[in-house]
Amino acid sequence: MQYTADELNDVLEWLHNLEEDALTAIIDKIADENPHLLGYVMSDDALMLGENEAEVILFIAVVFYKTVERKLGQVEAISEEAIDQLQDANWQLFEDAENKKPAEMAEYVNELVEKHAEPEFLYYILDALEEEESDEDDLGIEESAKVPMFVMLKTVADALLD
Repeated sequence: MQYTADELNDVLEWLHNLEEDALTAIIDKIADENPHLLGYVMSDDALMLGENEAEVILFIAVVFYKTVERKLGQVEAISEEAIDQLQDANWQLFEDAENKKPAEMAEYVNELVEKHAEPEFLYYILDALEEEESDEDDLGIEESAKVPMFVMLKTVADALLD
């Protein structure tokens, strides 16, 4: 099932227009329906990247979750074991790609994006992580956090799309 950039952007726009209480209610609902996924997104690993980075991870995960939910009607519960396996596999993909010594993150994720069943999710992650500092929508993501964030968010996408 192919997702489009428009579907992701529609959810993004809808979430941006919500009041904080409504967004909190959505996150609480996700916690009830998919506690392991939300636990992963809000884990110490995310928080160690920085508060801003953790907020970006959470928000993008909610965009992904709601996009899948809109299309499928519901999201199946994801086990902690499945998330761990996906994360390990994603780190391995990155380690294999990094051994090729490309200069920019985008260079070594392009192959991952092209081979992914739902590339729009990965393009979405890349767009968020590659914002220019001069961009008024700059998310303020530390350079050192970009690879771990990509792996976490790809893991979320893979878990939701599996």
